[in-house]
Amino acid sequence: LQAVINLSGSERVVVLSGDAMNFEEMMGQASENQTARASIIIVQLDLFVFYQDWNAAISLLTKAGDLRPATVGVFHSVRFTFLEGLIGLKAAQLSLSWLDKRKWKRQALKSIGIVRGWLKKGNVNVLHMLNLLMAEYYVLNRNANKAEESFKSAATSAARSGFIQDKALSHELAGIYFKEKGDDYWAKYNLNSAHQSYVDWQAKSKALDLVAKYPQFMSDIEK
Repeated sequence: LQAVINLSGSERVVVLSGDAMNFEEMMGQASENQTARASIIIVQLDLFVFYQDWNAAISLLTKAGDLRPATVGVFHSVRFTFLEGLIGLKAAQLSLSWLDKRKWKRQALKSIGIVRGWLKKGNVNVLHMLNLLMAEYYVLNRNANKAEESFKSAATSAARSGFIQDKALSHELAGIYFKEKGDDYWAKYNLNSAHQSYVDWQAKSKALDLVAKYPQFMSDIEK
């Protein structure tokens, strides 16, 4: 509930604190309930990822460790595996050390393998997750053609499955990729598509955050 309040508000908020809950207090109360603890951490990781706060996401993931044993049989296990892979790939991309890059890449490949296994067993709702993970994997390995194709597939499959938030995230990450590549046309297209998807998701705070971060690509957006 606090995450929803944060995302739908008018200010950029990435901590689970406010009228509904206080992150530190709730973590203290959940110290003996590993499932509750894991659920709170996963929501926090989601917020960090949506707001592109990769350093905070990496730090929290490192402290949290593997949360799958505490979330067996619930959606949180799937979400954690997706976030773990995505954060791991971003950590590998940001790493200056070859050893750190290899460590994070190996962890991300493990997550990708788990998601791919679910898809092979018939869970079509993870297709967009695998596509987005592969897009960032190809970015890491400097395979532009496959990265761009996978970003497009991620947004399309997320939309088809009804995951509006992940459609938005796919477009945003694609937009950032094209921006860094110097391709302003596709950067603008994807960032504007991300903005519209966040609006459709009613994540007003996140939509405003995009406008503030990339005003050069948001000239057509109504303020």
